[in-house]
Amino acid sequence: MNRFKSKETFFLLSLSAGILLYTILIFIINLTRFHYQLNADIASDVILGELIWNSKQLIPDTWYMSTEARIISNSNISAFFFGITKNMTLAMGLACCLMTLLIVGSVLYFCKAADFQKSHTTLMIFLCLAIPCTLNILELLYLFAGYYAEHIIILFITLAVYVKIMRIENIIWPPLLVTFLLAFVLGLQGVRGILVIYGPLLGIEVIRNIYLSFCHQKRQRHDIALTLWAVLELTVSFIGTCFPFSVGQSLSRNIRKGAYKLVTIVLPDMRNAAGFTDSGLAGRICLLALSLTALYLVLNILHRMWKKENIKPIEWAWLTVCASPFITALAVAFTTVESTPRYYFVLPFLMALSVPLLWQSCSMKLKSVTLSAIVILSILNITRIYFPIVCSDYPPSPIGGRISGSGIFKRK
Repeated sequence: MNRFKSKETFFLLSLSAGILLYTILIFIINLTRFHYQLNADIASDVILGELIWNSKQLIPDTWYMSTEARIISNSNISAFFFGITKNMTLAMGLACCLMTLLIVGSVLYFCKAADFQKSHTTLMIFLCLAIPCTLNILELLYLFAGYYAEHIIILFITLAVYVKIMRIENIIWPPLLVTFLLAFVLGLQGVRGILVIYGPLLGIEVIRNIYLSFCHQKRQRHDIALTLWAVLELTVSFIGTCFPFSVGQSLSRNIRKGAYKLVTIVLPDMRNAAGFTDSGLAGRICLLALSLTALYLVLNILHRMWKKENIKPIEWAWLTVCASPFITALAVAFTTVESTPRYYFVLPFLMALSVPLLWQSCSMKLKSVTLSAIVILSILNITRIYFPIVCSDYPPSPIGGRISGSGIFKRK
């Protein structure tokens, strides 16, 4: 018994140290190496933060929004920090650090709602920081810009409410009302919230109701409330997209060539988003092991559905995360929207959630295999992505009137 407790303590301490290391590296890069990746997209969000502060407008009149309105984004937070620091890049770096902490907080809130063990909660937080394997995806979440950080935060808050109501079989009104507000605000930014969160949530809730009927189970009061809530979440978010300043998406159908686009463009982009392209042989093997974990969970849940066995609340939440990138993929494939790996930023979180879910019921041998893959992948990511940025020359050397590698030109 003491030996088991010692192993558990060592495991928790190791994961906590890993979380702290990743957090420190993210903070160092955002606060001291921001110019490393300062491309045109990131620079525009940095400038927007200053403009919001100077104009005192949430959406400045002089700003043209292209893909998404900024209502609760890093740019809005950086405006506050700019008012304190008067430094655009430092303000955005501080905003990215804060968003990272909010992502960790939302994951922790979700794990507590799902009644995870302490070790599984710590593992989940570590994996959310460790699994993103490309700089492109890290830009969307933790580093430099965090374009979709608010989507991940709201995703986990929404799923926390979903799983807790199913678990305790009772309606909790205050969190429900908060999720409606978040859905509306995310809708004000654009349609991505519907695509990533509320569409998959409603789809899985419909499947859950069909499964309850298939198993001849009577729907309880909380089941009816959850179905109504999922419908209203999508509706409220859609209402947000109807406001004049919300950025819509112009598209048309691509039914005839949709399958071809799915195979030749969308699936390779999903592979890139998961990290298979840039991770090297060892990294690909580790990612394959984690992907097989997700595949095993899908097959296991489907098998138990066929046998009319009980599906746990956390598994319904996992299915929502699983559905998110694939619904996005189908939407992109069968429309004229141009595909990019950035659209599938939920994939790392799907793999992250798959591991603790698997560990609840798998053998020790399978745990050892996945743990080895996690350790190797984490070391590779730190040495391949984080350390080169931290050890890079800063500030970059001026070359030909501009800062090398930053895209920032000197004013004459």
